[in-house]
Amino acid sequence: KCYNFYSQLNTNPLQKYPNNPDSEAFGFATCKLCTNGTTHCTSLLHGGKSDLIASHIHLAEGPDADGSKSEGPPVINFCGSNAQGLILDGADYAVPCVQWTD
Repeated sequence: KCYNFYSQLNTNPLQKYPNNPDSEAFGFATCKLCTNGTTHCTSLLHGGKSDLIASHIHLAEGPDADGSKSEGPPVINFCGSNAQGLILDGADYAVPCVQWTD
């Protein structure tokens, strides 16, 4: 069985600081997750400048978790850099993220 979902992409609270070149970035993703372990996602992002270092889905945790503003650990990695000092969550990223284009 497969499940389709849509997500508006949010900026991590750690990325909200004065003069952030990505403060106006926005986008969305559509995904298909299947119980046999296969996944497929497509995202469309606009307005960013910095290198994209990771893309993943987080598990919303806590009594007020609603999936839109909650926080939790990453549970599915899509793309990213495995370089030291970046977002290393215990599972390697299979491929690097495609970077911004004009």
